[in-house]
Amino acid sequence: MRAIVYASNIRTGGAIGGAANLLDTLPDFYDTHHMNWARNWFVYVSDEIASEMSRLDELRGLGVTVVQRTDPANLQTLRRRSKVWADVRLVLRGPDYVGRMASQEILGFADRSILTPAVQHQPILDRSKAAGRNAIKRLLLSRYDAFLTQTDSMAKELSARVPGRRVWVFPNAPADIFLGQDPRARPQRIPQVVNDRALVRLFYPARGYPHKNHQIIPKTAEILRAKYGVELQVVCTLRPDELKSLGLENALGIAAVGTLSRAECYDQYRLSDGVFFPSLNETSSVTPLEGMALGLPVFSSNLEFITDISGSAPYYFNPTDPAEAAALIAGYYANAPADSGRLSAGAAFVRALPTRLDTTRGHLDAMRYISGFSGAPDNSASSA
Repeated sequence: MRAIVYASNIRTGGAIGGAANLLDTLPDFYDTHHMNWARNWFVYVSDEIASEMSRLDELRGLGVTVVQRTDPANLQTLRRRSKVWADVRLVLRGPDYVGRMASQEILGFADRSILTPAVQHQPILDRSKAAGRNAIKRLLLSRYDAFLTQTDSMAKELSARVPGRRVWVFPNAPADIFLGQDPRARPQRIPQVVNDRALVRLFYPARGYPHKNHQIIPKTAEILRAKYGVELQVVCTLRPDELKSLGLENALGIAAVGTLSRAECYDQYRLSDGVFFPSLNETSSVTPLEGMALGLPVFSSNLEFITDISGSAPYYFNPTDPAEAAALIAGYYANAPADSGRLSAGAAFVRALPTRLDTTRGHLDAMRYISGFSGAPDNSASSA
């Protein structure tokens, strides 16, 4: 039996770290019943994922065929679109455009905008293009035999859109680097004072997609400066081209540092006073959980897709109301020391989630089950 884990299409955003996180745990399961039901394993990765992985050579040493995006074998796969040659394929994030490669295919679904598009701040032409792409992606959903996602609410939406398919839920979890330190050991950061104003430094790792809602940052910074005497600096992982496309070049409150690796993101969290997460639309994001794991205050959208992920520890605001966001941030930092009990509860919440090993085990068991073997994924997943 041939089994494929496909991640060659993941080249940008937080999905790179998530995929590397999962694939680095495959060697832990190779000689167990979670993987030995298949005789041949194939792992397709992008170069971006490969650069984040620490156990890629170990996978090769176990006999797994690893194909990187730039390898000739991957180009050959792209040329033979829709040719079925394996028994089961798990697409970690998609939908993808390669075509069916296996008799049974599972999609890891993480693009909520396909089902519930958020098009704020986009010009009419860009909105039209996005609507066209999403329409194609919705059509592609019907070719998959089962789905994996991170929240119960997303599972329900998928089941309504593509009825009759099995949907498993595996909650997101931060990488080990975010869980290895006791958050209680982190000293409380007191915002610096610059020009008689408190300087609050928040971190927001996100690509320049419209639904990430970076436009709220300058408005929030302006209100904080004028009304509360607080200087806001949000460190964003935006590239120069993204700043330009969003119209945020030289915008107040934005300090753009470009694309960062997972380790570099960790360093930015550690240098920050908190996390800012004003997103308008997510399937599941690990950003609030990473901040909570490190004992940081998280200022986040109050929308259901975030509260489902993060629980009650973050400080929630209406992501369309910069005045509410400004009041929340100013109120928090005006009452030092920070609410350590709430921060500790957030760190405990993250550590009670399924581990990355649980998540990988569930993914592998879903592949095993849909291939005809007995035993659905265990209690690290639920089925919708």
